[in-house]
Amino acid sequence: MYRTILAALGAFLLGGFANAADATAQELPNFLNPYYAPIFTLDGQMLQLAGHEEKNNITHFAYSTQDRATILTVEYFPCQSDLCRTVLTNAVKYANEQANASGGQFRLVNDSEYRAEWSGGMGYVNSFVFRLPSSVQFWTYAAQKPLQLDAAYTQLIGFVNRQRYEDAMSAGNVEMGRWDVHLRDFARQLLKGGDLTDAIIVLRNIIGTTPFDFEAQMDFAANAPEKDAAQNSARAVLDNAESPELLARAAQYLNAKRPDIDAMPLVNKDDRGLRVVLVPLGNADIGLLGEAAKIYETITNIPTKIERLSSAFRFENPDRPMDQRAIQQTIVQKQGPTVDFTGWDTERYGSELMRTVANADPLARYSMRSYVQNLATRPGQYRVDPYLDRFGDALISLRSKDPKTIYVGVTDANIYSGDVNYLFSQSTVREGSYVSILSYAMMTAKTLGEPYESRKRLAQRLAKELVPASLKALNIPRPADPTDPYSYSNGVERLNEKTLVLSKPTKDALDKFH
Repeated sequence: MYRTILAALGAFLLGGFANAADATAQELPNFLNPYYAPIFTLDGQMLQLAGHEEKNNITHFAYSTQDRATILTVEYFPCQSDLCRTVLTNAVKYANEQANASGGQFRLVNDSEYRAEWSGGMGYVNSFVFRLPSSVQFWTYAAQKPLQLDAAYTQLIGFVNRQRYEDAMSAGNVEMGRWDVHLRDFARQLLKGGDLTDAIIVLRNIIGTTPFDFEAQMDFAANAPEKDAAQNSARAVLDNAESPELLARAAQYLNAKRPDIDAMPLVNKDDRGLRVVLVPLGNADIGLLGEAAKIYETITNIPTKIERLSSAFRFENPDRPMDQRAIQQTIVQKQGPTVDFTGWDTERYGSELMRTVANADPLARYSMRSYVQNLATRPGQYRVDPYLDRFGDALISLRSKDPKTIYVGVTDANIYSGDVNYLFSQSTVREGSYVSILSYAMMTAKTLGEPYESRKRLAQRLAKELVPASLKALNIPRPADPTDPYSYSNGVERLNEKTLVLSKPTKDALDKFH
């Protein structure tokens, strides 16, 4: 498919399209809306239409500067969703071959567009390809000298997102949901340009089909003239989002006070009997802990409360970056088994990862560069063992002496221990008393790459893992039933499979402590 398009461009450069003589300078491609017109001016020059044709279900239009030093071809291929994805995938592969042969590079690659550049027989080539709800657009600039097209690309993606919105609206709710992120980008483009009325219409339509897009909900709340509707959106975010940033924005808009650790009672020795005390550690979300505690009480019938330490319990500098073991394996495969990783920080890992693709193709280099850039901004991991000891020490003089009063520290910090890549929880006995730290870092939508946040889902996950983090203190045997929340889970998939109901053996064993 894409080879055919590039062949057509080459044919034009050699001799032009058959109907070039009938072309007019002002004519836009018949598959583009009029708002694309500004893109056909380059460096102050209006591009001249050189010709157009339709072949193999592909519509081609070609334009050039007056001196023919720069050629722009615009192609359009109508397709259904799955075929459009295949077309884009094949286009990426072809661009990778071309860029690899000429020292070119990718500037952007994702599941809906790419931007690449290379040099060859056609001069300097810049290729932009966009997938839309029912078509794929190919924009190819060929020039005698390198072009600076950042501004043109930014302008073009704005037009493409507008068309994505229009096409998705025509197709219905399913397509609106599929293109949610791009439609939100279009709304923000309208807001940036001062077009508040149209931006509100777009945001309202996004919310109607994708109510879990909390970024769009907050954009709507911040700009909608209808106060009730704006407050409803902010309330939806406050009630359902996981992200601390989104929650803070919603709370500020609604002038609502979020649960604060300083308002929690201190850990004290007066607690007695079978109960669980949740102790926030690091930047744990107090509201989330409260929601999880209620679910946990329903599961176990164990009274649960939140208490704080007298001084803040912080997780300092991370001990390692996320995915360190996989990163080390990648480096060892390239450099050999004698690599000494002692003292390596995230920056060093990033530079060594880039060395592993120094001679790879442009797509591999782009993928690794994107990974390294994200690695630098992702939260690191903490070896839980010293924090578990420190937490146990902090509790010694404060906690109840009743062994049935169970203390679980809960944190948003991502924890690991030994060869285990990550942990939900880890426990130990400190001076004869059980102590546990539970992390919900690997349960969040952001960490897992899930398409939307749900604090109710996160609270359920946390409540399920509170069961083993606490019941182990009572030496209750682990159940054989995999749906029992007390059963072992080695990942989020297993965690999701667990229910909110204890199996009979677990319930019978727990009843003896009530």
